[in-house]
Amino acid sequence: MTTNIDTVAAGVTVAHERWPGCFAGLMDRPADCFPRRETRLTCRNMIEAMLAVEGTANCWTLGEAIGHRGPHILRHFLPRARWDERTIRIRVAAWAIDHLGTEDVVPVVDEIGDETGDEKSSTDAVGAARQYSGTLGGVPEEVMFATKPQLPCEMLTHARERGVIRAWVAADEVYGGRACRMTIREVGYSYVIAVKSDSSGPRAGPAQAEHRP
Repeated sequence: MTTNIDTVAAGVTVAHERWPGCFAGLMDRPADCFPRRETRLTCRNMIEAMLAVEGTANCWTLGEAIGHRGPHILRHFLPRARWDERTIRIRVAAWAIDHLGTEDVVPVVDEIGDETGDEKSSTDAVGAARQYSGTLGGVPEEVMFATKPQLPCEMLTHARERGVIRAWVAADEVYGGRACRMTIREVGYSYVIAVKSDSSGPRAGPAQAEHRP
């Protein structure tokens, strides 16, 4: 037991020592996507605060963790600051794949959209309008519609094309349809997916049971 504890402690120590350089490398990838140095530093500080704050995070708690006197800087940064969002997403994804693409990773397909149909307060997100909330309207005409099961199919295919070689996919019953399972098999990932209680399928005895990834 002592040996195991020492091994775990050593691993944590090594990870802690590597973290500053790893995080700096991540933030360097999209550095030129921010037209202003102040915006880039605010983004970096906010991400570090989000990783440090336990429980509910908002502009008040994140501002306090950074050392701000209030939430005002972050409240300005989030809706008004300018940066190249698309390029940042691409470069951060590339950084993650460089570090995890050949490892066993677990994509969790959940929380892509809200299931409740309740009205949201956001005016800027598609998830706040009709696409995921049948009681509302307002998705712009130029926004292409995709069902919830279609979204993970596209994302998992994209992940495989970008270099994520091995993965276990975990998902709830919303994504348990045939199309999603077929996509996961086609990209070569293993999966654990819940199915609806009224789902049916072929029965097989112990001798005929087929192992599927």
